[in-house]
Amino acid sequence: MGKINISLSRKTEGPGYRIVALILFVLFFQLGFAGVPEAAAVAAAGAENDAESVLADPAVVEEVRDIIIADYPMEISQAVMEAATVPEMLDALGDPYAHYLQTRDFTNLMNVINMSFVGIGVVLDDHSEGIVVSQVILGGPAAEAGIRAGDILVSVDGVDLKGKSCQESVSLLKGEAGSMVELCYCRGEETLTVHLERRAVQIPQVVGDVFDSVGVVTVSSFGMGMEWEFAGTVQALREQGARSWVIDLRGNGGGLVDTALEMLGFFIGGQDAVVWQTSKEKSSEKAVPQVFTIDEPVIVLADGMTASASEIVIGALRDYEKAVILGERTYGSGRFKQVFPLSNGDFFMMTISRFYTPKENPVDFIGLLPDLQLSEDEVLTAAKMLLRSQPVDRDEVTGDGEATNTDGNIDAGVLGMAVSRDETGYLRWQVGTQSFRVSLSDWHMEENWSAGQELIDQCLGITSVSVGTEQGWQEVSEEDLLRRWPVYFPGYQPLDILDVACPQDMISREIVSSQDMAPWETVFVQAVLPDNLLPYMSQAELIDAANGQRIEASCCLRDQGMELAASSSLLPDHQYWLVIADGDGGGTVGQLTIDSPIVE
Repeated sequence: MGKINISLSRKTEGPGYRIVALILFVLFFQLGFAGVPEAAAVAAAGAENDAESVLADPAVVEEVRDIIIADYPMEISQAVMEAATVPEMLDALGDPYAHYLQTRDFTNLMNVINMSFVGIGVVLDDHSEGIVVSQVILGGPAAEAGIRAGDILVSVDGVDLKGKSCQESVSLLKGEAGSMVELCYCRGEETLTVHLERRAVQIPQVVGDVFDSVGVVTVSSFGMGMEWEFAGTVQALREQGARSWVIDLRGNGGGLVDTALEMLGFFIGGQDAVVWQTSKEKSSEKAVPQVFTIDEPVIVLADGMTASASEIVIGALRDYEKAVILGERTYGSGRFKQVFPLSNGDFFMMTISRFYTPKENPVDFIGLLPDLQLSEDEVLTAAKMLLRSQPVDRDEVTGDGEATNTDGNIDAGVLGMAVSRDETGYLRWQVGTQSFRVSLSDWHMEENWSAGQELIDQCLGITSVSVGTEQGWQEVSEEDLLRRWPVYFPGYQPLDILDVACPQDMISREIVSSQDMAPWETVFVQAVLPDNLLPYMSQAELIDAANGQRIEASCCLRDQGMELAASSSLLPDHQYWLVIADGDGGGTVGQLTIDSPIVE
């Protein structure tokens, strides 16, 4: 499904105004939030119009050529000057963002940016039995008719949807406002039919939720009025207890430049937000000050589809050290575009300059790298983990002599007498310019395990991790990061495991009997356990190192070591952590791998 994004800004010039656009690009992926709004099947602007006779009209050709000569910031070839049609001229120009837009195409593009459509108000995904409704837009015709997420659309006006794509289904759902459509859908074993009137539907550009004290705000587009949606969402989440923020810009390909400047005002006030440069001059745009500012800890999520106005926001937040960026490198759409109204009512768009971050870091083609590169599956979980714990108290000095503040940040330049502070039970992650205090209890949770493992992978050589002690923070060595378990069980001692025998091996060695094994899966562990831990053997914990799954287990002494009995099958060639705690905040951890059984 094609997604079209355009970033625009309006500037007054003389008696009228020109529409200044930032970056039109056409990417083939699903719109915004993992689905296709039923009215978003818009053809790539101008893609079907380049062969139209109007593009060979000498008056139109000369008008477009005059615009290029006057405002294109790069070298113009002789082929551009000699082209007889607009398509020939654009081919010779070589600007990947130059397009001829007919009026209806420009209107459709603006509707996509503003998330406003005429339809029934659903977001669709492909499904083997038809088309599945992945989201129902509140206030739309579908919501009012009782259609729910998960319903399977099987036909539209009698046309079977089985085997059709979202694109094809969208074309059937589209229509004029006020027209009717018959929709047949399945919910479980029930088949229902409704008649809906198509009408204008406004899809929210901003949605938010609170997880503990973390406010997660997803911004899908920078359309007109998004800044007010953003402000209202932040205020509502603050009332629900949000004290730190995840701003999710994944998949957000941009929107209006003015809206990006408005949004940045909530973070940087009226400071410079973006620098742009043509072949003749360099200038900057300032953010728009807002009625409140967000000065709590902020993490921004980005991916390869984060582009345009989103990159303006990310670049400024990073340059002013207002946020940490997690995820993937952004798209790299760093060009200002201008949309020029033509005398025949159509529009022409092309690059007029490149833009840079406030510190003049480039964006075009290369994108912006996150502070930590994390996968799509784990980045949101990782962000919530980093933000969830209570921040370090203001102006208190940690055991390593660094001053801290309420953001959990380290004021490295402030020195003083080291004050003993008990940080037991916490980790401190230094990511980018900020520090995050993470609860070990969160870190141990199975649902957070994969994200934690990926954080450790990505921090090696990039950032530092410290564990909390009674005297403050102690940095984790690279060796311990590679071993991993010292991050989860700081202060524990390694258990030197000499040998692990599988059940079949043990039977052949006559160490245990088959009756001893059932219903447990039993292994024999040869290791030297410290005397002070012998009373705690029966409380041993077995953890799957890959996913954090806890496996009920018990240990007992045997003549040649320990017999470990687990409540479920232990996988061969799989690493486990055998954890024995001493009941006083210490213990031992052994890494064991179950070898494939010996078959005799």
